[in-house]
Amino acid sequence: MTEKKNIVMLVIILLSIHLLYSDSKYTEKNLSLTSVYFDFGGSSPLLSLNYDKQIYNKKISIRLGLGIVATRFSASYTFPIGVNYLFGRKHIFETGLGLTPWLSVDDNLRDFGKDNNKLHPNIWIGYRYQKPKSYFFKLGIAIYPENIPYLFILPGVSIGTSF
Repeated sequence: MTEKKNIVMLVIILLSIHLLYSDSKYTEKNLSLTSVYFDFGGSSPLLSLNYDKQIYNKKISIRLGLGIVATRFSASYTFPIGVNYLFGRKHIFETGLGLTPWLSVDDNLRDFGKDNNKLHPNIWIGYRYQKPKSYFFKLGIAIYPENIPYLFILPGVSIGTSF
């Protein structure tokens, strides 16, 4: 189990470094859009704060987030990460793959993989409105295929800003 934890942490660190130190030479034609937004539902079932960066001529976006899921009986931190393929310029259809690790507030990293502390893979399909120096809006569904033949589908709405 320690090996899986190390791989997840390495992926998160590498994606963070790439996003923070990516090329900042912008031109009007090849502008890399960055967004910060709140996600309600979707890849982080209750609420999350996310950072999204478009790369490769605005065709792919990488997302990192931090969220929380709380019920009367328990609470968990979520760390949604994902890669989306984008179709369009301002009104965008997006589809992508994500992975949302959950970590119970009461547990620690040594307990990862037990009970509710799991990796939750998901598929995202939705609509995105995004343009430079404007608001950011997303609407779609996250499909969690882990309980096949019964898929868990969760709608999501995101609101934020692009720069």
